[in-house]
Amino acid sequence: MTKSSEKKILRNGFLITPFRSIPNGNLLIKDGKFSKVGKIQTNSSTPGTKVYDLQGNYMVPGFLDMHLHGGGGDVMDADLQSLEKMSKIHARHGTTSIVPTTTTAPLPKIEDALDIIEEHVSAQRTY
Repeated sequence: MTKSSEKKILRNGFLITPFRSIPNGNLLIKDGKFSKVGKIQTNSSTPGTKVYDLQGNYMVPGFLDMHLHGGGGDVMDADLQSLEKMSKIHARHGTTSIVPTTTTAPLPKIEDALDIIEEHVSAQRTY
């Protein structure tokens, strides 16, 4: 069985969705994507299924940082590699989307930073 076809069940977690919170929630991950939320058979003896007991810990799909100046780099560096490094670091720690934010600076410096942000967003990179 290939890794991409494995199923994972995260059970007994405090699941937070955009619509509600679910204590003792279960989440099925199939082919690397969220497949089902709610009552899920948690039989770990099914071939290719791994079951993880979250013991009441929180489950959230990801965090959105709406005001980001840096973290592994600085938005005002106006440098694509710096912005990519920031994106990778934030993704590694659970932030699924960022909104790079400039600081007070002379207008040409802000415009340079915005140009790099636009280039980064246009490339539609995923980390």
